Amino acid sequence: MSATPFEHNSMPPPGLCTAVVLAGGAGRRMDGRDKGLLPWHGTTLAGHAAARLAALGLPVLISANRNLDEYQAYGHPLLQDRRPDYAGPLAAIEAALLAAPTPWVLTVPCDSPFFPDDLPARLWVALHAGTTGAGAARADAAYVRCGAQSHPVFSLVATRLAAPLGRYLEDGGRRVHDWWQAAGALSVDFGSAAADNFANANTADELARLRGRDQRSG
Repeated sequence: MSATPFEHNSMPPPGLCTAVVLAGGAGRRMDGRDKGLLPWHGTTLAGHAAARLAALGLPVLISANRNLDEYQAYGHPLLQDRRPDYAGPLAAIEAALLAAPTPWVLTVPCDSPFFPDDLPARLWVALHAGTTGAGAARADAAYVRCGAQSHPVFSLVATRLAAPLGRYLEDGGRRVHDWWQAAGALSVDFGSAAADNFANANTADELARLRGRDQRSG
C-alpha cells in the first residue's frame, strides 16, 4: 500500500483502520451477565460504543461470544474468539487482527462509555509522529496511559502482529500489558486528568457509579 500523506491531529485515513468493540468477556465479576448488553442511554453498552465509533467514520466490528442474535441487531459484523473458554481480551484482539480488512485495528472495551472522541486520532498521531507517510509507523501498536495508570485494552494495533500474538497466547500468555511490552508498543499518555474518561464497569457497583456520573453531567 502506498503511503498516505500524514497530517498531525488527524484520524487514521479511510481504509486503514477498523474499530472493534470488545464485548466477548464472561462477565465473571458481573455475576456472569453479558456486559455489552447491559442498558445504557436507551441502547446497551456495546451499542453505545459501536455508535460512537461509527460516528467517527470508522468501520466497526463487535467482538461477542454469546447472545449473537442480539448483537447482530446493531448492524455491524461480529467476531468470535478463535480460542475456547473466554481466553481474555487478547484472544479477542487476535481474532480482530485476523479478521479486519484494514492494516490497523482500534480496540475499545464495551464497558467504558466515556472514552474521548479523539482516541483514534491521538493514538494514530503518536504512532506516526516524525514520519512522512501513514505506512511508516514508529511501532506496531500503541495503548492508552493516564499518568501512572495504563489502560491497555484501548489500543491501536497493526494486523501484522496477529501471528506473534497467536504464539504468545499458545505459550500461555494472557496479560495484556505484558504482551504490549513484548511487542514494543508505545504507551500514549493522555494525562492523569483524563483518567475518568477511561473508567470501566467490571462490577454492578462500578456500572452504577458510571450511570450516576452520566446523570449528573447530563
